Amino acid sequence: MAMNKEFDRELKKRATLINQELEKTLVIGEPKQLLDAVRWLPLAGGKRLRPVLSLLACEAVGGRVSDAIPFAIAIELLHNFSLVHDDIMDRAPERRGVQTVHLRYGEPTAILAGDALLAKSIEVVARSGMPPKIIAQLTYKLAKVTGSLCKGQEMGIEFERKTEPSLEEYFGLIRRKTATLFQLACEGGALVGNASPKALESLSNYGLNLGLSFQIIDDCLDVSGDKTGKAKGEDIRGGQKTIIIIHALQNASARDKVKLLKVLGRKNASQKEIDTAISILKNTGSIDWAFKLAREKIEKAMGFLDGVPQSTPKKVLIDLGHFILKRKY
Repeated sequence: MAMNKEFDRELKKRATLINQELEKTLVIGEPKQLLDAVRWLPLAGGKRLRPVLSLLACEAVGGRVSDAIPFAIAIELLHNFSLVHDDIMDRAPERRGVQTVHLRYGEPTAILAGDALLAKSIEVVARSGMPPKIIAQLTYKLAKVTGSLCKGQEMGIEFERKTEPSLEEYFGLIRRKTATLFQLACEGGALVGNASPKALESLSNYGLNLGLSFQIIDDCLDVSGDKTGKAKGEDIRGGQKTIIIIHALQNASARDKVKLLKVLGRKNASQKEIDTAISILKNTGSIDWAFKLAREKIEKAMGFLDGVPQSTPKKVLIDLGHFILKRKY
């Protein structure tokens, strides 16, 4: 996807800082099997959106990048902790173009690796040298969000058992599983940057709405075939009740609804059946509706930046919203 060159440069500059610091943080040691498993997913790549958000939020309120790096690393480690455990529960074979941790190192070691990543995220903040009051606040927020991620994962299990979950239930789920980490990234970065209460709240709300939009767009990409590393319609085969599926079940004709429910969750569904299901989603207007909703969330997110002073970091935060939207099918 083509991006503004300046935005691309600013994003990569901060992502490079994160990558360098991750290498230093996740040192090779003993027991080798566990430490290798801990390093496997975090060092496999990724856009580093969440830690980059922390750096940008800190800079946007006048803070220094160097001050925000420990918390940014903590956010990335926490994110990877959740991914390792999610992949075990979902029996996922691949993540970021490589074998998942539990397949490469075995499930017991993968569980321990996830736990170790969580512990390391707290350790990084505790040893950051920041003022004790800030460390206490950030550690509390990390703990709260970890709890939210765990609740979200359990809610996800219950959610998928329902034939027709509501949109309200969907938003409650993605808020806990996805958006809360975006929100924490911005909130924590702003806190490190000594933001005013108003700026802190603004960046927190920006992160929350950005995260909601990110997940909605992710749902759209699955039925377009543009999601990197995933086959077209994989969420349909997996039986995932995405926002598009929920909208279609509420608005499709009785005949189309039966067809959709017949293929939803069938792992051995043919590509023809998947394409038929996607046609129903398109004809119902569910994909376009979801994208429009994602745009509204992005616009809402950007509105929260009005109270933040103009600067290069603020411009990157705005461009980041456009970047997420341009992931469109």
